[in-house]
Amino acid sequence: MKSKALQTGASLAYNARVEDSTTDNFSKPFEAAAEAFLQEYSKLLIVKQIDGKQVVRLEDILRLVQNAYPMSKIEAAAFYNIIRNYLIANQGKYEIIDLNEGEKIFDRLDKTSKQA
Repeated sequence: MKSKALQTGASLAYNARVEDSTTDNFSKPFEAAAEAFLQEYSKLLIVKQIDGKQVVRLEDILRLVQNAYPMSKIEAAAFYNIIRNYLIANQGKYEIIDLNEGEKIFDRLDKTSKQA
């Protein structure tokens, strides 16, 4: 795996496996993996900040992480909930531009995977 974003994405997915998908109380290894990934993710963006907050799209995060660490639909849904909760818990740092599009995100991901 050459891309630092993919490497940190795989680490994030791995660390997310032990997190409770309904909590906002995250383990230190997960927080470290999330921050490392989000730092690399920000390097891929054209618009990096809005009002001093890092711009994030849950769909992009899910695509990148699944590219690095393939997951079943159940695992992807759990990961989505965990990273969504993490970003919400840290709203002072992150601007989530697709926060309320959960089902739409999974529909688009499903369509893309069927086309591939």
